[in-house]
Amino acid sequence: FKAALSEIIRGASIAQSMINDVMYSFYNNDDRKIDSANADESMINELQKAITKYVVDISKRNISDSQSVLVPAMINIINNIERIGDLSEDLLSLAKSKMEKGLKFSGEAIDDLKNMQGIIVQMFETTLKVLKNNDIDAALVTAGLENKVDELCKNLQDAHIERLEGGRCVIESGVIYLDVISYLERIADHIYKVCTLSAESLKDMPR
Repeated sequence: FKAALSEIIRGASIAQSMINDVMYSFYNNDDRKIDSANADESMINELQKAITKYVVDISKRNISDSQSVLVPAMINIINNIERIGDLSEDLLSLAKSKMEKGLKFSGEAIDDLKNMQGIIVQMFETTLKVLKNNDIDAALVTAGLENKVDELCKNLQDAHIERLEGGRCVIESGVIYLDVISYLERIADHIYKVCTLSAESLKDMPR
């Protein structure tokens, strides 16, 4: 199972890199990182298939009860990482749409998204600590950050709807902005699930 865990850690790191590339493209109307983001998503899909097959193959052997618990846990963890890749690809589609239509975002809107992304990056870092070192304190930090993302998501949506109603925002840009916030919040949910599953199911596994 150590080999599978190592590949799960690699998948989580790739997902983190993918989000950073996608959001860079979004902020800067820069398509140079699109190819690397697409390559990352393909790699995550391949890892999901390979890890699932590997773990299922191990489960067919004579393994202990404690090891059998790792089988569904690891499959669930890599599935959540794969969903992060899918959602990042959805974000990439929004970035492309923003570029193609020449849509502008206010400095305030970009700062809000960077703030949300910053919390998600922290969630990745703390989740990787759980995966690598079974750091339970890091798991608690991740839970707090996930709550912070949920609260920020609601506040940003409410504030943006006020701007739309007040005519201070272009409708088309506003729709994309709200979609980006929604996707980032869902990504945070999946990171939290990876962290929780890791802390609960992999706690006794030698690293």
